[in-house]
Amino acid sequence: MERQRAESTFTIISKVKNSPNVNTMVKWLKSNKLLILILVSVVFGVLLGLTLRPLHLSSDTITLISYPGDLFLRTLKLMVLPFIISCIIIGAANLDISKNGNVAVRTIVYFVLTSVFNVCLGLTLGLLVHPGSPDLRLTNTTSFSGPKKMNVMDGFLDMGKNLLPENLFQATIQQTLTEYETVMGINNTKTLKKVVKYKDGTNTLGIIFFCLIFGTVLGTMGERKQPVLNFFTVTYEVMQKILTGVIW
Repeated sequence: MERQRAESTFTIISKVKNSPNVNTMVKWLKSNKLLILILVSVVFGVLLGLTLRPLHLSSDTITLISYPGDLFLRTLKLMVLPFIISCIIIGAANLDISKNGNVAVRTIVYFVLTSVFNVCLGLTLGLLVHPGSPDLRLTNTTSFSGPKKMNVMDGFLDMGKNLLPENLFQATIQQTLTEYETVMGINNTKTLKKVVKYKDGTNTLGIIFFCLIFGTVLGTMGERKQPVLNFFTVTYEVMQKILTGVIW
């Protein structure tokens, strides 16, 4: 009797293991291990944060807890720029020039639409909410008689300037931004003067546009393009392996 039960149990287990649904599930779990681990880590981090919140930890303790995460994010940011540059140049160089024109147009349209949305959203929220102090609306309307601080046209003009940066190396760390400075006029009246400055942050739009043009022209160089294309291909593969190793 016990032998028959053991044999029946073994048969059931074998059928379950060999069933198509189980095999499909196992294959899915193996192919999506990274995604599953990321989701588990996110849930674990949220639960850990909610658990430690009532303890009112000191700032030093919070800094030590967040330190590994800060190093991880810094590593990812470190690899973003060479990864994007090599990836876009390889893709543009390997495409036909007729198709590449469509890619350039789509890229520009995408960034234009997203930039317009971001500018409009920022202006709307800034004018309605006035973050920092509700009194800013009163001071802005009574203290200054010059142009407005927020101008939609300035956002479009800045977008065009960022699309064609003056210095490619500067574009990796700074982007163009129009600001208004308060200057004293005649009879001690305050006016706002438009000034074009540079703020910290990668000019992603300019870098992508330049790499797209560079890769497109590189693709028309025939056999002479191969050494440069090999360099960026190897760079892309190296960045991909480093990124995979860091994430795992």
